[in-house]
Amino acid sequence: MPDWWDFIRAVGILRPMIGISKRVWIVVKDRLSKSTAAAAMALMFEKVRAGEVI
Repeated sequence: MPDWWDFIRAVGILRPMIGISKRVWIVVKDRLSKSTAAAAMALMFEKVRAGEVI
């Protein structure tokens, strides 16, 4: 990813694939910061993709 904003946008697109609602995504970004929320969601996405979380 060229920068954090692209990463944050990409995670926002992936969030429905792991069952995270738009409302939850907004709240998490507000409470953690956008970059921290994106990193946390990316980790969750990777865990789901690897079958470690269902």
